[in-house]
Amino acid sequence: MENSMLESLVSFMLPSNILSRFTVVKVESNAETLFIHSDEIASAEYVNDPNIT
Repeated sequence: MENSMLESLVSFMLPSNILSRFTVVKVESNAETLFIHSDEIASAEYVNDPNIT
């Protein structure tokens, strides 16, 4: 399956609050499993906080 089709499917499957907090960076699949790789989007209040790395 083409990667853009998988990304569209993932966007449809995941709740919007998940998609607003994470960026889907990679989607892979095999015969039985769909793998979704994501990066968390840092909240603006945490970006410049030296206590959070």
